[in-house]
Amino acid sequence: MTEKEKPEKPETIRVGRIKAKIWRNMAKDNRVWFNVQIVRLYKENGDANTKEATQFGQGDLLDVAKAAHMAFDWIWGQNRSAAPDEIVE
Repeated sequence: MTEKEKPEKPETIRVGRIKAKIWRNMAKDNRVWFNVQIVRLYKENGDANTKEATQFGQGDLLDVAKAAHMAFDWIWGQNRSAAPDEIVE
């Protein structure tokens, strides 16, 4: 993979231990779209490294909803500044 082909770092939104990563994608015709990955951060006993999980407990759901809403608002703001023919819905 060349330097030009490397994906950009995602925009990151953090709500407690919930993290939303917003990935910007570009089609061959230069249209832009975004994908969102939501994860829960955790550490296992005695491990200093933070890990990510894609399952959420009841206590996580309001933070997941808040992170998703914040990601939506961020993407909406990006789309508002783009030309109409650059946006993929």
